[in-house]
Amino acid sequence: MLQAPPIDPFVLHDILYKVGFALWQIQELESTIAHYLVLVHKLEPGVARAEAEAVFEKTRKRTMGQLLDQLKSKDPVPDQLLKRLDHFVEHRNWLAHRSRSESRKQVYQPAKNQELLARLDWIATEALTLMKLFMEELVAHLESHGFSREQIDKQTAETMKQWQR
Repeated sequence: MLQAPPIDPFVLHDILYKVGFALWQIQELESTIAHYLVLVHKLEPGVARAEAEAVFEKTRKRTMGQLLDQLKSKDPVPDQLLKRLDHFVEHRNWLAHRSRSESRKQVYQPAKNQELLARLDWIATEALTLMKLFMEELVAHLESHGFSREQIDKQTAETMKQWQR
């Protein structure tokens, strides 16, 4: 039986670090999309915080694919944003469900390590970019309903402070 060459422990560390970071970025993106769906499509401005949080908790439990399906059925989500998210979901699903089995050989081949690391970097970066784009859409929606940027920033800072306790 052929023995695979040993994995460089530093490369393995980098791969595992990037897998974990990409997954956390994806989770933040999912949370951002859930907020977007709730605040833009499920609730009217001025709804009680407890009601909003209950709707958010229910929406937050959806998978990325389920969130995407909900977005596709809503207006006015920009078409380019939906297309970009649809493309991203393929990579998210690869990472969550197939990356280990499909990348096994790359881990043992130093020439292929960089391909895997670059894909993991792209996933993390694209998740952050999509988060920012959805936040821009959310802010624009809130501003169109009479909220100022200052009010939005103040409420966001207050919420972040409560979450960090």
